[in-house]
Amino acid sequence: MVKRTVVLIVALVLAGIAAFSIWQYLERVDDDAREGLQLVPVYRATQDIPARTPGNTIIEESLFVESEESLDFLPGDANDTVAFQTAEELTARLSDRFAIGPITKNQILTSDQWEDALDAPVVETLAEIISPGKQALTVQLDATRAVGGFIRPNDKVNMIVTIKAPQLTLEGLGEGEITDESLRELLDQLAEAQDEEFTRFLLQGIPVLAVGEQKRTGDPAFDNPVGRVQSIVNEDGTVTTVGEGTQFGLLTLEVTAQEAERLVFSFEKGSVWMTLVPDDFIPVTTEGIDRENLFEQ
Repeated sequence: MVKRTVVLIVALVLAGIAAFSIWQYLERVDDDAREGLQLVPVYRATQDIPARTPGNTIIEESLFVESEESLDFLPGDANDTVAFQTAEELTARLSDRFAIGPITKNQILTSDQWEDALDAPVVETLAEIISPGKQALTVQLDATRAVGGFIRPNDKVNMIVTIKAPQLTLEGLGEGEITDESLRELLDQLAEAQDEEFTRFLLQGIPVLAVGEQKRTGDPAFDNPVGRVQSIVNEDGTVTTVGEGTQFGLLTLEVTAQEAERLVFSFEKGSVWMTLVPDDFIPVTTEGIDRENLFEQ
């Protein structure tokens, strides 16, 4: 029994020595291999990056990590590599650009993976992303009525409309024609018109297909891409600063034919505001607000 134990211990010791020797040998081989390589810093993607991902998103969310790679194995020509070797190079190239194609996790980030939005080919037309049975309708609202300019493509919005009472006058009633009966009729019309003045949700959960910047007319004109801070001189001489998160003007919505008619009528005849809602928003039923119930609890 003692002899077997001794043999087992000796075998384990010899196995450990052999394993240690193999590890040392592999370390020497690895060191020898590294001596012949010129390692340079690179930046790799920390996750899969879909095509058309904004470079600003990559920078803001730090979707890259510094690493090392042999100069011989870098993408591009050995004398003119396209891999980023400093964070400054990466930031300068990715700013205000988009990924041309998908980038896989751990892939080395290179300068030729990004292109300017103006140079990017059109992947699909607006008509191709409209759902069957729907159509696109563009409306125009200022930043105050359009949630401060924070609406983006793929968001959902609600539309609130206020229909104002028509302006009734005594035009057409000459002197001598104003009788008690005509005045009563006019007052009845006014009272009825006031009852029609109300504010209410018109449409809810409308998808936003596109958001376009409106070019301000006059001097100076401006076109403010998202993410660029800019000062604008208004007509009254005041200065407005706009930047990331600010959009002016045009919203293209996905609506049915009937919804398009209701929207156009509301914009032509009333005053329209928008609210921004989350993806899981459930439409609610409201009674609307008028003069009678404005201050009700």
